[in-house]
Amino acid sequence: MTAAELLHELHRLGVHLSANGDRLVCEAPKGVLTSGLQAQLQSHKAEILRLLTQAETVAQLPRPRLQPRPQAGEIPLSPGQLRLWQMEQLEPGRAAYHIPAAFRLRGRLQVERLVQSLAEIVQRHESLRTVFVDSGGGPVQRIAPQGEVAWRRVTLPADASEAFVMQQLQHEAMRPFDVSQGPLCRVWIGELAPMDHVLLITMYHMVSDGWSFALLFHELSSLYSAFVQQLPSPLAPLAVQYGDYAYWQHQWRHEGGFAAQLAYWDKHLQGDLAAVALPLPPPQTAPGAPSGATQPLMIDAELTARLKTLSQQAGCTLFMTVLAAFNALLHQYSGQEDILICSPVAGRHHLETEAMIGFFNNLIVLRGDLTGNPPFIAFLSRVRQMVLDAYQHQEVPFQQVAELPQVKRIPLCRAAFDFQDAAAWSLELPGLSATYIDVDTASADFELALLMDEDGDQLCGVWRYPSARFEARAIESLQADFEAILRAIVAQPDTPVAELLPQPLLRAEEAMATSRPAQKPDLLPVDGLELKLQKMWSEVLGLPTVELEADFFALGGHSLLAVELVNAMTVQLGYPLPPSILLQAPTVRQLAEALRQHDGVCAWSPLVPIQAGGVRPPLFLIHAAGGNIFIYRDLAKHLGPEQPVYGLQSQGLDGHQPLLTTVPEMAARYVREIQVVQPEGPYWLGGYCMGGTVAYEVAQQLYRQGHEVALLALFETYNWSQLKPETLADRALYWAQKVEFHLRNFYLLERGDRRTFLREKWSVIQERRQVWMGDLKRWAGLSRTDGHRAYQTLLAQLWQVNDDAADAYQPEPYPGRITHFRTAKEYRAFEDPRVGWEPLAKEGVDQHTLSAYPAGTLVEPFVAQTAARLQNCLAQGCSVDPAAR
Repeated sequence: MTAAELLHELHRLGVHLSANGDRLVCEAPKGVLTSGLQAQLQSHKAEILRLLTQAETVAQLPRPRLQPRPQAGEIPLSPGQLRLWQMEQLEPGRAAYHIPAAFRLRGRLQVERLVQSLAEIVQRHESLRTVFVDSGGGPVQRIAPQGEVAWRRVTLPADASEAFVMQQLQHEAMRPFDVSQGPLCRVWIGELAPMDHVLLITMYHMVSDGWSFALLFHELSSLYSAFVQQLPSPLAPLAVQYGDYAYWQHQWRHEGGFAAQLAYWDKHLQGDLAAVALPLPPPQTAPGAPSGATQPLMIDAELTARLKTLSQQAGCTLFMTVLAAFNALLHQYSGQEDILICSPVAGRHHLETEAMIGFFNNLIVLRGDLTGNPPFIAFLSRVRQMVLDAYQHQEVPFQQVAELPQVKRIPLCRAAFDFQDAAAWSLELPGLSATYIDVDTASADFELALLMDEDGDQLCGVWRYPSARFEARAIESLQADFEAILRAIVAQPDTPVAELLPQPLLRAEEAMATSRPAQKPDLLPVDGLELKLQKMWSEVLGLPTVELEADFFALGGHSLLAVELVNAMTVQLGYPLPPSILLQAPTVRQLAEALRQHDGVCAWSPLVPIQAGGVRPPLFLIHAAGGNIFIYRDLAKHLGPEQPVYGLQSQGLDGHQPLLTTVPEMAARYVREIQVVQPEGPYWLGGYCMGGTVAYEVAQQLYRQGHEVALLALFETYNWSQLKPETLADRALYWAQKVEFHLRNFYLLERGDRRTFLREKWSVIQERRQVWMGDLKRWAGLSRTDGHRAYQTLLAQLWQVNDDAADAYQPEPYPGRITHFRTAKEYRAFEDPRVGWEPLAKEGVDQHTLSAYPAGTLVEPFVAQTAARLQNCLAQGCSVDPAAR
């Protein structure tokens, strides 16, 4: 917490501060000044005295009153909300904007009173009853008149390890939100024992921020204390709500104050701007899905004390001094003299906003000027003035600054710095001890962020960075160099900034030299195997040449081409290969290495690990009519590396085993394969189109064996047995709708996404062409000529067998619950209620309507939304310790 933010917080609590010479006079209501606040006051005493006498902060300027908005009309999004809404449309369900906070509660927890308290908070703050929808003219806020607490209580093993508890917390915290449906605040209570619970509250950033959480815990403490004593709420009603603030922001943009502040940023960010260059070595292994990593930082008490002394002598805050040191570090690594760093600010300039839960915080750009290699103490003076000026103009939304002509092409979000106040997130519930748990959602908004805090007499912090961008070793070296700079500035503050670190542990040229392990030049095959594979890939993909390190799918490979390639390799190499090998080794060089390690022995199995590893229960997805499981590759990618995904492909796809001709036969074979990986339930199952039909029968057979099925997800799957006989008119309508749905999917997308969609659909056309050619050749009697034609005939036969099996299957009533993923509009034949699953599912059907039209749900970019909805479903009931399962 900065000194200015501390002043805001004390004002909210009714604390009056005044300066009397070098003494700080404090008048506070009884019990308000906790030991934590007293420590903060002592830490910031010098700066608070300076601010009180010089009036250099927003906290002391006249602060306008916030008025209620007009009741008529839609409620706009605030600029900050709009930025996050746009990001959500690009990457639905991403956990980067989830804010979790957890406490270990020991003692007698009255869950009913806790939920009652949370319900009061939800009703008190409109933001917690808000969803965001596209009205046709852009996104708007919709506020429910009554709100309910989205809470879930689960039982955890009494002897669960801390690592297991953290895994459950992370899993719940990363569960996707649906911003158009809500709720955007959810509560999870894990019971380890009657006197031992874990409380997790997760809010989406569009309705919350760090200050909001501190406020929520303060209100929760007050309400719970009152309700356990059968007393009414002690909280006064709010005069205005977040929607009033959002409305004011839109109006303020047309006033002179906004123009004056924006003019400051326009002037402040003139000149030759460049984003901070961070020449650190990337990971030496191929990165998986983008995720965040952290590296803790602890500054010993002696060095912390000397930094505080230096700050006081320079007339600066500790925030300014450490920020200046961070600038010096980035200067050493990048060689740049103009350093751009983002820093968050509370953004609560109206008195009324201090008691509101909502998304108020903003980012400001702090520009460090190191030209002329100044002594550090002189540079610190520059930083001090720059920070104070930036705080005076902090109300302009970050996105408005980022859109300035000279800035819009500069990636500002490379580096970030902040002083946080973890102590503000405290919970005081009668009869309970509450210990804060830091839950990491494995996300990184900046390439390098340094987040600092004070823990007693020590400075502590954390480096946060994307694991796909840097390796841990580089961050460890960076941290050692940062500590060296801190020691140098307290020892000799007049040292020129370029000389604070004479020998960085990882200079730029060293970083580039050590960024990757030595590799063979990717020019020529190293042996006959790579040469043979390279030739086969070129033939199947229709390319003149294929680079040894090029990804098969990035080159245009799709599911049926993958199967064709595997079939060709099986013939050429003389032993069967599983199609899954291309998922695990998608380049010629990786595939050759995999084959060498297997010594030419690769057993074929219907079970294919699409995405192995991860700590969550495995998800089993069953092939559609085409027989292969490559259609689930993108879905698995969007589910994230923590979710294991297995596919079940058709027996006989290798051309050697007999085809299975009935759904029960297929299900029985797949149940055996599934139980090799997971002998006991609960099971998570799914399938697309005909694959959903087989998944339904798999679930039936597992239930008959006495196992639990936690999820049965059907994607565009219907009860085919109830379809009416098709007439010629029906067939014509089907093809007309097929064209319509492809066009609707196309026009739903932005220009860049349309190109992706067209590439995906072209791959599908290429796949279907193989089947059509197989049908034609089988009809013409050419099914027994060369291997390629025989393969096309096999695909056509397999497709027909699977379709016939699905049509003949008569589903029996299902004892569990079905999760059905439907498209925005369906084919006319599927609108008949009899082809739905409601008559068969004894526990009901959860319907999820997606924005895509038929044949789009598993295709980029629509598959991202499908994955986000599926993640939400997978999260239900995943609270059993895997070791105890």
